[in-house]
Amino acid sequence: MAARILVLCLANVARSPLLAARLHLEVAARGLDGEVAVASAGVDTVWGLPVAEGSRVVADRWGVDLDGHQSRPLAYLQPAVQDLVLTMERRHTRSVLSIEPALAGRVFTAPELARILADPRVAEQLPSASETSSERLRAAVALADGHRPSRWQHRGGALEVADPVRQGQEVYDRLGELFVTMAADIAEGLFGPRTAHRSAGAPVPGR
Repeated sequence: MAARILVLCLANVARSPLLAARLHLEVAARGLDGEVAVASAGVDTVWGLPVAEGSRVVADRWGVDLDGHQSRPLAYLQPAVQDLVLTMERRHTRSVLSIEPALAGRVFTAPELARILADPRVAEQLPSASETSSERLRAAVALADGHRPSRWQHRGGALEVADPVRQGQEVYDRLGELFVTMAADIAEGLFGPRTAHRSAGAPVPGR
């Protein structure tokens, strides 16, 4: 069974589809398309909203087509079966845990997990590439859960991603730059270095 990563934001129209797209590129660049499934949803949304124009523009620069994206409420994605849940804000984490408390060790804000996995003290303890993708992801998530930042490091939204909706394209562009680095750090920590490259312009499945 494929390892499952779920990316969440509020409405599933701006942040989560864009980070999910970038993570899928990182997964594909490691030749793991059939082994790791990346999906996105919203903690407070309705079914069928299109992707925000700013996110669509950024994804297009990556060679990713998000025109067919439709927002999905969290409940449709069976949160309990996810191996990893990435949120944009701590309030999204609280929403997930109010629905599925058993996910407590598998839910992180995306900046939080990226910071943990990029820490050299954590990196040297990450599982070897000889394990399957599912085994490596689960082991890395368990390791990261034991190295969460202290509460004070979360103050002021330092480990959160602000909502760009109703802001200019330059805000989405900065968000895209952030997600390029963040997705690379997360994917390398979970699955190791890149081994292949996805062809530009290919659609991202599962949106």
